Amino acid sequence: MQKISVKFVMRTLKKDTQTAAIYIRISTFGRQKMLSCGINTAIRSFSEKKQEVLKTDKDYAFKNEVLKNKLADVQNIILKYQRAGLILTFDKLDDELFYAGRKNSGNFYDFVIREIDRQRFCPETRKTYLTQITKLQKFKKSLYFADITENFLQKYFRYMTETLDNKESTAYKSLSMLKTFVRWAQERKLIVGEPFKHLRIKKIGGNRQYLTKDELKMLENLYKSGSLTDERKEILGYFLFSCYTGLRFQDIKNLRKENFYFEVIAGHRRLFVKLIQHKTRQEVTIPILPKAEDIINTYHCDKHVFNVRSNQITNKRLKTIIEQAGIDKDISFHCARHTFATLALNEGVSFDVVSKMLGHTDLKTTQIYARITNENKFFQILKMENL
Repeated sequence: MQKISVKFVMRTLKKDTQTAAIYIRISTFGRQKMLSCGINTAIRSFSEKKQEVLKTDKDYAFKNEVLKNKLADVQNIILKYQRAGLILTFDKLDDELFYAGRKNSGNFYDFVIREIDRQRFCPETRKTYLTQITKLQKFKKSLYFADITENFLQKYFRYMTETLDNKESTAYKSLSMLKTFVRWAQERKLIVGEPFKHLRIKKIGGNRQYLTKDELKMLENLYKSGSLTDERKEILGYFLFSCYTGLRFQDIKNLRKENFYFEVIAGHRRLFVKLIQHKTRQEVTIPILPKAEDIINTYHCDKHVFNVRSNQITNKRLKTIIEQAGIDKDISFHCARHTFATLALNEGVSFDVVSKMLGHTDLKTTQIYARITNENKFFQILKMENL
């Protein structure tokens, strides 16, 4: 019977002598073959005696699972040939591993879920990512690293647009999140190649809804009318505050009293809010309008300024509030940010100032809010009447 020995060994990387790649060394007939496991770890984090990645590697459990699957692939092939009384050559081993490897090269879904937990995203981001995984699982129940190819991505895009009837913008957004997950795997050397290399993810500018000055006034009147339930008034309150400041939902939710301070400018004592944005980690400082100050003065929460409901409940209640105000628009909470940016620019606030208050690092991002209303066009064209 052909004698074949199998063992995990390490190979140091050329550019990093402290890190090594793990290989399977297969020996038979005085010859050796080295098969990459696609796993790197610190030299001190692998035990050749125990044949496993140690707990000093934060991803030890996942990497050991990959090694276990790789070893099982090789051992099953050896057993198959030994039972058949056949000689297993390295060429035949390569052929067999190609098919076995495609099946058992690591569960992509398990990896992504572990990464989401490890990186401790905020609840809203975590929910968004897990929703994308659920969506992808409906297309392919089991997904392994080797399955993620350019062809797979193209098929998934067609599935979203044709079967799920997603808009192109929705499908591209899903691909963008999937690209993020793939990048996590690439950083750990779990995916070989660049499946997204030739696939361009378009950013389609949708119809960013916003409120006009008149519509904002209608909501302000409703807020003061006394006809809203306590819950709806609270929700409308922090929505209007976002319209006056441009702050995102999570920043409104995290807002604390210590984020506010007074400053005397040109003899006037004005209230400002200063915070680190949750999404971009950019610091923003925004002067508070009197209308916004009136709103926060009505709230008396212990830790946070507003008692913010979940994003889902907020948007659900907001639709009812918008209808009650007599506004015929499909408005979500994020439309408050669009409202602030659009109205500020149309009122003559400079691009760079609006960009700073929104926390943008590029003026091109602010440019998408540069909507010129008919009212603005009318007053501007009046300047030309005496030509």
